[in-house]
Amino acid sequence: MTRRTWWVATLLFGLLLAMGMGQGSPVEAGVLRKLRQRSWRRPCRSTVQACRSPCRADEPQIAVDKNWGDLTLRFTYAGKPPKPKRAPTFGIELPFPAPLGDSLVVGACGELANVLVYLRPARDQAVKIHPDYAVLADKPVRLTIKGGMFRPHVLTVWNKRRLKIVNADPLQHTARITFFANDRINVLIPSKGSYFVQLSATEILPVFIHCNIHPWMKACLLIRDNPYMAVSSKDGTLTIKNLPVGEWEFQLWHEKWGYLSQVEWNGKPTAWYRGRPTFTIKPGENDFGTVKVDPKVYER
Repeated sequence: MTRRTWWVATLLFGLLLAMGMGQGSPVEAGVLRKLRQRSWRRPCRSTVQACRSPCRADEPQIAVDKNWGDLTLRFTYAGKPPKPKRAPTFGIELPFPAPLGDSLVVGACGELANVLVYLRPARDQAVKIHPDYAVLADKPVRLTIKGGMFRPHVLTVWNKRRLKIVNADPLQHTARITFFANDRINVLIPSKGSYFVQLSATEILPVFIHCNIHPWMKACLLIRDNPYMAVSSKDGTLTIKNLPVGEWEFQLWHEKWGYLSQVEWNGKPTAWYRGRPTFTIKPGENDFGTVKVDPKVYER
């Protein structure tokens, strides 16, 4: 039925009603039938939009890639969270307040930040890299000097990427790094200046970066030949994306205690030799729960 025909039918229906035709009239019944058909064929816009909702149960779901999976962990601190303290500035005058120490950062509810987790494959175990990581190769990893501190305090660097050290302070700093496998670095970076470095060799453990001028300044760097590493955020969580499926060994490390070998994992006391648990990565999301660290264990 065309739009013009529909209007004619509507007008005819009105005339029939005006003439007093009853509900049982075959003419009226035919017109009503046509109107119902018209309404069914042209649903209102809101109905169409509702039918197009992404929440429809009959729509196909996106399949999980069977070759890759994500690892998620949460870290907490047992006991009362320590209060942050100002770093000792040794009488050095600064154009900003003395920074807060960040070697141990614990949230109000025990969330433990700056825990480092990284893939530790065996020597004969090849590691496939997910294609999504290729876009990162040309983007440098940034370490910023601001407020008399290196930020972030713990940084991971895939050796396909360059490290960019930026001095955002109104005074000069140095960047001194002694590696296990890469060449030593000791450079002066002027105010608002920057320094690029390509680190080719993988490091078995994190290394420290210092400033010779301001001795309280320190940060941790981990350089690996694969991108499968992460640092827990202020809420204590971390996720390593797109790991190849299978059984893998991981390294757990924190600046304060080194290897996290004695922990409470999902409510149970757990011993991981040198902080190296083995997890089986399955396709999709893999949540391995909560790791609680008791500082008293490492004080013995």
